[in-house]
Amino acid sequence: MGSIALIKRGPTIDTSRPLQTQVQFINLPGPAANESGLGLASPYEALHSYIHYAVSPYFNAYVSTKSGVEGGTSGKRPDDKDGKMGIPMAKKKIAELELSLLHLQQNVEIPEISLNIHPVVQRAIDEVCALRMSFLTDSP
Repeated sequence: MGSIALIKRGPTIDTSRPLQTQVQFINLPGPAANESGLGLASPYEALHSYIHYAVSPYFNAYVSTKSGVEGGTSGKRPDDKDGKMGIPMAKKKIAELELSLLHLQQNVEIPEISLNIHPVVQRAIDEVCALRMSFLTDSP
């Protein structure tokens, strides 16, 4: 079973504006994605994919278009310096989050292995153990 996150931008839905401009939808795959063959191994992989393929490129595209539009203006606003200092820090934090999710994805716990021992091998082991125990318990 997966989840859908609905994110509403404003406090209320404005009926005069299109719904797609007011609500964001995010599909969060669950454990059923593994069984259906979608190839997602863990929630870490899904989150890493969202950050790597959607959030980071979207942020970078927004920043580059914003700086391109503002680069043509001759007057500088006082908050331009703060914005330009915050952008590299935000890029760094997004990259750190992406790397952390990748590490979590690679360090997922490995399930305990259950080995089936062939009955002939198990019988031989039992015989050797019984023989060894008889040597230990027999006194001369």
